[in-house]
Amino acid sequence: MNPTGSLSVVSEPEPQRPSAPVETSLEQVADWLGEAKRAGAWVYGAAAEANRDYTDVDWTGRAVLVLGSEGSGLRPRVADNCDELISIPVAGRVGSLNASVAAAVILFEARRQRTRSGAP
Repeated sequence: MNPTGSLSVVSEPEPQRPSAPVETSLEQVADWLGEAKRAGAWVYGAAAEANRDYTDVDWTGRAVLVLGSEGSGLRPRVADNCDELISIPVAGRVGSLNASVAAAVILFEARRQRTRSGAP
């Protein structure tokens, strides 16, 4: 998380921001999510089976978006460390989107909300 409270994407460490592990174990990811929560972020996990639509989330505050692997999704321990699971509604025979497409869709919505609200 950065000090302004804007949406964070895992990248190089910054001052006042928990550094995310690059090559890591499941325990380290869960620990990092706990650290992000203590820093004031709300942790959302993207999961095809979730009931809450990604557009119903208020993305204007501190937030962490967690995406699982394509095919198997979020690991149970990681999902358990999310404050809430969200999904992208799909139609027809499509069960879910691949991880990069899902990230793009959700991050676009976050940027749209932040632009409208004047949030960084």
